Amino acid sequence: MLAQGYCIRLSTDEDREDICALMRRAFDYGDGSNAALNSEWWSWKYQQNPMGRYSIVCEGPGGRLLGHYGGVPSRVWSEGRELTFGQNCDSCSDPDVRRGLRNPGLFVRLAQAYASTFSGYENNALMYGLPIRSAHRIGSRYLDYWLLRNQLGMVLDNVGAMPPRDEQLQVQAVDAIPADLEPFLLTQRAAFRCHAERSTAFLTWRFLNHPHTRYELATVRTAGSGELRGYAVYRPAEFMGRQLGLLMDVMVEPGDHAALAELVQWASERARQDEKNGLFFLTTPALPWFGLLQDWGFRAQATDYVLAARTYAVVEPAYLRAHWTYTLADFDIL
Repeated sequence: MLAQGYCIRLSTDEDREDICALMRRAFDYGDGSNAALNSEWWSWKYQQNPMGRYSIVCEGPGGRLLGHYGGVPSRVWSEGRELTFGQNCDSCSDPDVRRGLRNPGLFVRLAQAYASTFSGYENNALMYGLPIRSAHRIGSRYLDYWLLRNQLGMVLDNVGAMPPRDEQLQVQAVDAIPADLEPFLLTQRAAFRCHAERSTAFLTWRFLNHPHTRYELATVRTAGSGELRGYAVYRPAEFMGRQLGLLMDVMVEPGDHAALAELVQWASERARQDEKNGLFFLTTPALPWFGLLQDWGFRAQATDYVLAARTYAVVEPAYLRAHWTYTLADFDIL
């Protein structure tokens, strides 16, 4: 039970500034990084997402916001079924009311309210997150989240060391979504057993319209005919204590290794130009190219993150471990 004068409710657009102020207090690490948690960022993440938003707040006496629990929904195709997965994120409580693991209080009440509001087949077949191990303890103890896996990444240390380029293929950096990308993406919907939908609306929102981060998009085509064979998204960043190029997303037909090699080569070259000391790709063993990337010099490396999730009967943990494929595009950490 919440004390008198407190209530948990859905957030509204009018809460935007107060939520951002709460987050800046909660995520103040002394390095200025919390300055990016502003109204422009909120509008992009929670108002412009083509799949909508999940967001609840705890309002205290006098109307002050003391907690927030958020989520980013995405459309997922699993064995021909359309499902909704929700990534939990931006969850916090005011430092003045925070209690910690032994007595998590408000944070747990917010999470329970969030789950009861947005869970279930009609809304959300899976809630998931990519927390660090220490943060996962609260979800495991109080919220029935289970550990799907210790999250791996693939790292290419020797950027630029890839197979020779295929002269029959052409990679081109683009500033806008090409007109023939949507038909290509539709043909790939059934190519993966469990994969978040890629669409021009999603890619535009996730990458091209981001208010603070510049992502680079490239396509690969057959020389001469111009047939679209795939795309990739890249950005440079400091991650896991290293200066890395990040292969944020990539899509080709599962068996089109030539097109994949061209896109990975492009991202590797961009990392070299940015003077980064490696190319990183978040992945899962379910990805068709998991072994192939290792043949090309990538090595599997543990990260600081775990993939934690709570399912609602539609999908089972064993199925997700075996068949759910995802990239950094499906998370908000970068």
